[in-house]
Amino acid sequence: MKPSSLRLKRFPELVADYEHSFIEMSRSHQNKTEKWALGPDQLSVSPIALAALNGNVKRVRSLIQSGAELNRKESTMEATPIFSAIIGEHEEIIKIMVQAGADLNVKGDKFMTPLALAVSSGKVNLVKCVLDLGAKINTRVYDYNSVLHVAAECGCADVAKFLIERGLDVDIENVAEETPLHLAVKRGETKVVKTLIACGANVNASACTVEKVENEECGLGTNVTPVFLASAYGHLDVVDVLIKAGADVNAKTSGNHVCLHPAAQEGPLELVNMLLKAGADPNVKTFIGRSLCFLLQEAVMPRLSKRSLMLKALTPTLKPTVRKLH
Repeated sequence: MKPSSLRLKRFPELVADYEHSFIEMSRSHQNKTEKWALGPDQLSVSPIALAALNGNVKRVRSLIQSGAELNRKESTMEATPIFSAIIGEHEEIIKIMVQAGADLNVKGDKFMTPLALAVSSGKVNLVKCVLDLGAKINTRVYDYNSVLHVAAECGCADVAKFLIERGLDVDIENVAEETPLHLAVKRGETKVVKTLIACGANVNASACTVEKVENEECGLGTNVTPVFLASAYGHLDVVDVLIKAGADVNAKTSGNHVCLHPAAQEGPLELVNMLLKAGADPNVKTFIGRSLCFLLQEAVMPRLSKRSLMLKALTPTLKPTVRKLH
């Protein structure tokens, strides 16, 4: 019963959009005119953005001296040239641009910032470079996510630890009251989950999620804890880590659902057993009164019915096995 998102694209996909847009434009470059067109949408990238993406320091310096606009937003993702320098991970060019007046706190499409883009790379040195040059660590992207949420969702454990060391609250919340731990759990980022817990993350923090599951009966609702999310997504390793860190396996959502409910419906039996061994109460019923046994039966019956139909269809072609009696 994996939840299906009702939100905009998650951050890793958004980063991929940025990278794809700039890299495709770089490949499409055929001449050194003022702009290059790409495809039917007529997206364009400036010469300095292209030079920054390709790491051409000499060209970047020359264009700046010629008066290139460093803070003009490209039609591509509403990004300025500094974004392309960060996508290319060219620290020297980033420094040159900032010293020449490039804004490190500008926001592009979906409120993407240069720092958030650097964080998504997973490179601590790149993040440190951007912060040291003046990027605001408390910047927010879409859904009011912090850059620590970005690190968690992108699976960047080392960067997450670095950001916490630089002062970010490990339990900082987004618009849905989700902490970075919630996002790491959804993605099944076990290493990030361990890192956040080691840094003091609250394993029982509750969120007001805006997602739903395929079976509305176990819809997530509010008061959703990380271990409930891990159970709903079927991340066994993450569930194990959270349990060992003291997660409450009997915490209830606003709809009176506990971890066992989504685990019973879609998760492997190993997950159900793991939760039971951790002390999960098998007697808690859903908000419409369905028991754990009922949910398990409900999950198994469709599979059995499907196999029965397959067997029935094959029966005419099967040869009976005759055993000789001695």
